[in-house]
Amino acid sequence: MRTPLFIWATLTSLAILSTSPALGQGSPAGFGIKGGLNLADINVDDLDASTRTGWVAGVYLDLAGSSLSLQPEALFTVKGFEGGEETPADHKLDYRSQWIEIPVLVVFELPIPALPRGYAGPAVSFPMKSEVRLDDGDWVDVNDNTQTTRSVVAGVGAVVVFLPQILLLFLFIGLLEDTGYMSRAAFLMDRLMSKVG
Repeated sequence: MRTPLFIWATLTSLAILSTSPALGQGSPAGFGIKGGLNLADINVDDLDASTRTGWVAGVYLDLAGSSLSLQPEALFTVKGFEGGEETPADHKLDYRSQWIEIPVLVVFELPIPALPRGYAGPAVSFPMKSEVRLDDGDWVDVNDNTQTTRSVVAGVGAVVVFLPQILLLFLFIGLLEDTGYMSRAAFLMDRLMSKVG
């Protein structure tokens, strides 16, 4: 059932991109780092479990157009569930798995800066490691026979352009405070600033 959906999503993405005049205008490609939360749900019939909020991090290449672009990515992500109650022994079971995901997304962007971008497209995931924990004990590796999976990814996101400048500002302010120059500058400027108010 997943294979027809995956093929349909891939063909739809390519059809939309091939008919879009936005990609043919010679816009430069962009490269970036991506990170966020993963709210993927793993359903297990025999356990009463809730979704484990994971994280995702990786890199992307943005083949930009004016409002529609193609964005292939390489991501490392963690998924799982927590609080599963096994019925025979009532043990609490937590599970997490690590994956490498390769999505190819179609991104729709409004021409207004700082607005969220919508994206959707097919993804291929490769399992890396699976672990299980019973009753808040230590994590134990599991020999999971999960094969490569195909899925459809959809969501919203935003490009945070100002974040590097803010981080540098906080770094330099922190250095000035730690070395004592911030308090010295405040003392030297006190007489001048007291005249202003």
